[in-house]
Amino acid sequence: MAFCDKCGKHLSEGETVCRECGSVAGGVNFNRAFDNFMNTEDSTGEFSADDIKSNYGVAAVSYLPILFIIPLAMAPDSKFARFHANQGIVLFIFEIVFGLIFGTVKFILGVIPWIGGLLAWIVGAVFGFLIIAFVVAGIVNAANGRAKKLPVIGGMKILS
Repeated sequence: MAFCDKCGKHLSEGETVCRECGSVAGGVNFNRAFDNFMNTEDSTGEFSADDIKSNYGVAAVSYLPILFIIPLAMAPDSKFARFHANQGIVLFIFEIVFGLIFGTVKFILGVIPWIGGLLAWIVGAVFGFLIIAFVVAGIVNAANGRAKKLPVIGGMKILS
């Protein structure tokens, strides 16, 4: 007995497309994959409701390049803003390191005519989308008053 990966509806024998949601059975469910990727540790309960309510807006700014300084200056006593500022610093460092590595790879691949440029573009696009996903996830979490770590890089702690 088969079920749809997306909505859970029962699929008839030999059925490959769900009649309920249109999902392809056995295919890659990008929504679920993205949700699993973004499902990181949530430490919202460690912060007071007043702190979150007072500082969620300034915390959301933390994820824009170099603007992690703003919550540190505007809400220096807020643990919630400091959490998001830390995530913003980690993301900023990741962006710098990626930029340096990508610049070097692009230079090396530039020696290979046509294919080198194409490979460099693909690598840049993939990491560019990843960075954008991190920025959006961080802003959305902060704006919603949640303290969730960024995937992969969010476990680093720079601010105490």
